[in-house]
Amino acid sequence: MRVPSGILLSGASVRVPISPQRYGIGTFMPRSFIEYRERGFWSVDTYAAIWLHLMCLEADAYPEAPDWLAEARKYWHWQATDEGFHGWMSAGLDEHVGDDPDRVAMVLELVERVNTRVRSFGPIVPDDVLAPCGYAGSSGFINSSAIATCGDAIAGLLKGELAWDEFTSPLLTNLGWHWPRAAG
Repeated sequence: MRVPSGILLSGASVRVPISPQRYGIGTFMPRSFIEYRERGFWSVDTYAAIWLHLMCLEADAYPEAPDWLAEARKYWHWQATDEGFHGWMSAGLDEHVGDDPDRVAMVLELVERVNTRVRSFGPIVPDDVLAPCGYAGSSGFINSSAIATCGDAIAGLLKGELAWDEFTSPLLTNLGWHWPRAAG
C-alpha cells in the first residue's frame, strides 16, 4: 500500500496524525458539533479534546470548585482522554452550565485562562499537553491558534454571540474556519 507523505500509520488504537500542509487537518479527522442553547460550531475532534483537557487543568486549579464544576470537569476529562470514545465530542454546556449566569461567568473565566495558556505555547501545542488526549508525537501537526479559536468560539456561544447552528456553521480546522462548498 502506498501511503502519502506526511501520514503516519500505526496500531488501530493510536490516532493517525495528518499533515495539515498537505491535507489540512479536518480532511480525514472526526468532527463534532459543539453546542450550547441550540447554537454551536463544528470542530475537528482533536481540537475539542485538547481544549477540554486544558479546561480540566484549569478547573483543577480553581480554589474550592463548586460541585457542578467538579462534575463538568469529570465529564470533560472523559471526553478529552482515551477514557472517552472520541466521536461526537461534547462540552456538556447545556447540562453543566445551563442558564445560570454565575456558572456562565465561571466557565468564561476558565476559557480565558485556557486561551492564555494556549497562547503561551507559541505556534504549536507541546507534546506534554497532547499526550493525555492520545496525541503524543503530534505536536508538529497541531497549531495553538486552532485550540485558541475553539476557546474563542466557546466564549462566543456562552455570551450569545455565535448564531450558527449545525447547518450553517463552518468547520474549525488547523488552518482556521473552513466553510464547506455548497452541494451541486
